[in-house]
Amino acid sequence: MNVCRYHGSRMRSTIKRGASHPQYRHGGETLEAKAERHQMSVLFQETESLMFALDMVAPGSTRTRGRKPR
Repeated sequence: MNVCRYHGSRMRSTIKRGASHPQYRHGGETLEAKAERHQMSVLFQETESLMFALDMVAPGSTRTRGRKPR
């Protein structure tokens, strides 16, 4: 690939654009999808807390690891 000897820039025709670029943002995760996933994680966390409060879990089991939803 030809690169400028003065400042290292490539020719515009060789620069990847759009979906072929490695850092392309495809928009596959919308705000609605994030909100739905958050609501489901809140539901699961509340269900887990209720199961532990009612002693409905197997002896010796632990809570789910990781960050809890707000």
